[in-house]
Amino acid sequence: MTCSTLLQLLQTRAQQQPNQIAYTFLENGKTPTSQLTYRQLDQQAKAIAAYLQTQLSPGSRVLLVYPQSIDAIAALFGCLYAGVIAIPAPDTTRLKRTLPRLEAIATDANASLILTTHNQLTRPNPALTFEAKSFVSRLNGSPSLFLHYTLQNHPQLATLPWTATDKIPLHFAHHWQNPQIDGHTLAYLQYTSGSTSTPKGVMLDHDNLISHLAELQQAGGYDSHSITVTWMPYFHDYGLVEGILQPLYNGTPCYLMSPTAFIKSPQRWLEAISHYRATHSQAPNFAYAYCVQRITPEPATLDLSSWQAAGNAAEPINPQVLEQFCQRFQPWGFRPQTFAPAYGLAEATLLVTTSRKSQSPISCTVSQEALSQNRFVETAIGQKLASSGRLLDNTQVAIAHPETLTRCQPDEIGEIWVASAGVARGYWQRPDVTQDTFQAYLNDTGEGPFLRTGDLGAIHNGELFVTGRLKDLIIVRGENYYPQDIEWVAEKSHPALHPGCGAAFAVDVDGVEQLVIAFEVASKPPNLKDIVDAIRSAIAEQFELTVYGVVLLKRGSILKTSSGKIQRQACRKAFLVGVDGINPWQTLMTWTLDQPSPNSSDPPQNEAEERLAQIWQQVLGIESVNRTDNFFELGGNSLKGAIVVTKIEKVFAQQIPLASLTEAKTLEKLAHQIAQKYWKTVGSRSLVSARPEGSKRPFFCIHAIGGRGGTANLDRYLDPQRPVYGLRVSAVCGGKCIAKYKYLENREPKPLKSREVSFSVTLNGEEPGLQAVGIDGEKAPHTSIQPMVEHYIQEIQTVQPQGPYLLGGRCIGGNIALEMAQQLTQRGEQVLLVAMLDSPNPLITAEQKNKQWTRWQSLAKERKREKFQKQGLSPHLIENILKVSEANWQVIISHCPKIYSGRVVYFSAAENQALGLTGFDPMQPQGWNDFVAGGIEIIKFPGKHARFNLQVLGEKLNAYLEQVEL
Repeated sequence: MTCSTLLQLLQTRAQQQPNQIAYTFLENGKTPTSQLTYRQLDQQAKAIAAYLQTQLSPGSRVLLVYPQSIDAIAALFGCLYAGVIAIPAPDTTRLKRTLPRLEAIATDANASLILTTHNQLTRPNPALTFEAKSFVSRLNGSPSLFLHYTLQNHPQLATLPWTATDKIPLHFAHHWQNPQIDGHTLAYLQYTSGSTSTPKGVMLDHDNLISHLAELQQAGGYDSHSITVTWMPYFHDYGLVEGILQPLYNGTPCYLMSPTAFIKSPQRWLEAISHYRATHSQAPNFAYAYCVQRITPEPATLDLSSWQAAGNAAEPINPQVLEQFCQRFQPWGFRPQTFAPAYGLAEATLLVTTSRKSQSPISCTVSQEALSQNRFVETAIGQKLASSGRLLDNTQVAIAHPETLTRCQPDEIGEIWVASAGVARGYWQRPDVTQDTFQAYLNDTGEGPFLRTGDLGAIHNGELFVTGRLKDLIIVRGENYYPQDIEWVAEKSHPALHPGCGAAFAVDVDGVEQLVIAFEVASKPPNLKDIVDAIRSAIAEQFELTVYGVVLLKRGSILKTSSGKIQRQACRKAFLVGVDGINPWQTLMTWTLDQPSPNSSDPPQNEAEERLAQIWQQVLGIESVNRTDNFFELGGNSLKGAIVVTKIEKVFAQQIPLASLTEAKTLEKLAHQIAQKYWKTVGSRSLVSARPEGSKRPFFCIHAIGGRGGTANLDRYLDPQRPVYGLRVSAVCGGKCIAKYKYLENREPKPLKSREVSFSVTLNGEEPGLQAVGIDGEKAPHTSIQPMVEHYIQEIQTVQPQGPYLLGGRCIGGNIALEMAQQLTQRGEQVLLVAMLDSPNPLITAEQKNKQWTRWQSLAKERKREKFQKQGLSPHLIENILKVSEANWQVIISHCPKIYSGRVVYFSAAENQALGLTGFDPMQPQGWNDFVAGGIEIIKFPGKHARFNLQVLGEKLNAYLEQVEL
């Protein structure tokens, strides 16, 4: 296929393969939720382009601010179809990092518009307030009404309109006008710089992209049967060019997942490759190390034999990681020759070199002494280096002396210079920097022009080995950080630091790039550790980076050139020497992360904080955690944060966003956020589904004493075709079930310790199941059983208008379920089963009722209040919870059960009787057996009240639910 632009490429695909699915997005890295055929993508691009053509002139700059999605791809091609210049950018999920970057890019590019999704503009977010405005514009000569948004609380972006492209009508496509672009037209700007320094936008035209995609197709071994899976973000050159554009060039399917889905569950990436039989997928080196660390495959869960090219680029390649990944996943079909190490940069569109398909990775052991002298010498013992592959076709590389600008001798290390059709036109509106970077000529031969990469390396036996970095760029987990950005933030962190006299640089620690900051101290403060803490805190807050080392220097000690520029590489060498051996480097203090931390003076104060502290200690490998400690200062990063979030979701039974740790970085704040999230209202509806889909009769399960509860993961063990409207145990906060008192006859109650129990996760921020009215504080809670039962019957009949019904309840929820069955039967409805899950016997005598009420008023209520206060709940929320609990006690105490003639099965925890919990024995006098005409069926299961074997209970319950429907 011969096309000169991406626009022509997509139009041709839409004409020749209109119904072929081009892109599929995998929600959470697993479920396909949206797809685009070539025809649909062409139509959406034309509709977006028609809208843009009413607002902008050709060549205008437009920011794309999207989560990883199909919408981002449609927006990119909408810009190309309109002849405007797209600027892929991160979305606003991580505000502290992305908003300053967006502001800097928008200013540098003089952007005219920001494209995004409707959800991004309308989702609740106090830090981002958008105001919608309508306006009239002409669409192909006809007046049309349009809507855009403006950002209210960020002055730098307030003048730019935002548009939701997923709300642009598809019929706009009929008004699209071909912009008549060619190969020299700029397609997009790939911004490579940070937020506080002047950003640099790499100018890539259609010639760059089409020629590079052709070379990638050949070098990467793509053919008509290729299938791509990618999680690399669309705003990263690796994700955009090889992840998204290459499949379009090939005419082959692409499956996308979000970077967050990969970070939270790296196994999802390999599962997608396995499930969709992918042939190509790429990631930085850290991703393969992360898989080795996090994934332990089980038999028959993965088949990686289809994977032909596992690209590894965007950061230094560690040969040990290649070996470890091969060893771990070889039993699942991964072959060493599948690895395709590569080297590239945005200034060259993407890749310069790559290993060819079916070629095993190549590595060399070289002399470390020779490396320090810029020579590449193979030895039997030394440093092992991984090759980055061979040159792409029609690509030239010169290894040049960075000072003399002459070609190096064979196997001599120098700067990597590149010449190819993929080399960009330069930096947007930066002629001086463009001249220095893109217009290099060799002094000895006159060859050129070349792109100066700033990376050091050598060509050995036709393979490129990247050995270091001439430029000061810091790369952590495939993401670029510019030292001037980090230095600026560090400088502002403490008044004792000397402005303009700091250096940020990277050092290798156990094969991982780590950040070190050196700074002069203008005046010696009483406590140098305060400065270290301030620097670490500021960097963690702004960049979510861990500072491995801080060097505080005497005034005049930072290493500079004769013209006054900071010598970051010289500072790096001085740090690695470890002594004041380089004049005038004079240290006041050197601190590194592996030094022991002082004992915490503020340990965790409640259960949620204690459980969080255990998770942090396990993930970070530390002995103790202060409740005011910052996760990133303790050595955390985005990968470790993902592990923490995954463990939190399991322990605390909540789904929380990956950005939670960036919003609440301390133990105290994160525990508070988790506690508040649990008790947050889910709205006025009492019925919330745990699993609404299924062909079988639904099962309804009623809440326990606090008014909020769930299926406690029981739905996992019920037939997948059975809809479940379950209830979660109400007295829960921080993953604990608070079993406050033993129910003992004729004895005073004894407090019990909090006990762990498994709970189901929240769904879209909602608690699955029936919750008590009043938990949100907007309505008064029910204090008698009749209105409660009436309300719940109305709720379940919105799902199932007529019987037969399946009802159940955990703890006192079983009491309420039985009364609901009574009422439904009286109305002529059939109830097939009431499942009482370890429910307490009814309170019959006045003495029993008075005793329970006195216990609540005199002891239990205040203890609950104290407990919730320690967990950080707001006073208003605490009082709402207590009101509902008190109302539920009134319901139970005032309830006078009647004889029920239907079928009741009582699931009884086997250890209750041995513990003296006779109040949960339905066979006791005036127990539930006396109120069921045909007698109660009792099913024993392992455990005791509030702590039992959930799987056995679920399986037994499922058996009865299946039985009654036969």
